[in-house]
Amino acid sequence: MAASGVFVVHTSIPAAVSACNGADCGDADGDGLVDAWENLVLERVRPRIEFDEQEQLLGDPEGNVGQIARVTRKGADVLVFIILAYSKDYGSCGFSGHNGDNERVVLQLSIATNGSDAKVTKVYTAAHEGSPADDRHIYADEAALAKELLFVTENGQPRWLVLASRDKHATYANDATCAAHSSVPCLLENCTANDVENVDSFRRLPHVVNAGEPNKHLNDDLGSIGFPGETAWSTDTFCGGLGSGSECAGGNADKLTSDPF
Repeated sequence: MAASGVFVVHTSIPAAVSACNGADCGDADGDGLVDAWENLVLERVRPRIEFDEQEQLLGDPEGNVGQIARVTRKGADVLVFIILAYSKDYGSCGFSGHNGDNERVVLQLSIATNGSDAKVTKVYTAAHEGSPADDRHIYADEAALAKELLFVTENGQPRWLVLASRDKHATYANDATCAAHSSVPCLLENCTANDVENVDSFRRLPHVVNAGEPNKHLNDDLGSIGFPGETAWSTDTFCGGLGSGSECAGGNADKLTSDPF
């Protein structure tokens, strides 16, 4: 994967079940893509998250963040849906907080002629998706990907970095986009760890589960990533593993199926 802003995923496993032979060719979710290939792609493209230095989740004993993913066909291409799931939305200016929070990013990949490598051609970031403060962004060409996306180096390899707004967890590709969200005091977004001794301590690479397909799940129980009692394919609510309380986020299913492109 290149740090130029263009994701290139190299694998030794064919993407398509029809082109695969051997023990690693399983397709338990029945989407025509090799599950082992899907998992390699998820490991390479899932983002590390940077938080503001005053993010409440980082000091909350019950605070948790995980990733819920789906890798699926879109014609000749592939879509990768990744929900950035949080135990809680802490609100802004003393209101709008609730248990459970599920923002997302979506990537579109083209498969190389060798049938195993893939290149990310489009990226979508969601911020307060579906609300009056909706600030979604699509980066749909190499110039935009190279200019707008951030990367950090892990074990000599680049890792995509996204920014989560303080306490509300809206997802942004860079700090300029976050800062431009609003000038209204209670709608201001703060997304980076500023003036800190070790910025890495404000970054997380959460565990990810591959949820599979809507009618053929791979992993539905989210207890394995720290959200007991929650499911990947819920159409009802997502309460971050903290119980319903008075209000929770909406279900995850739509965020794993709605194509933003």
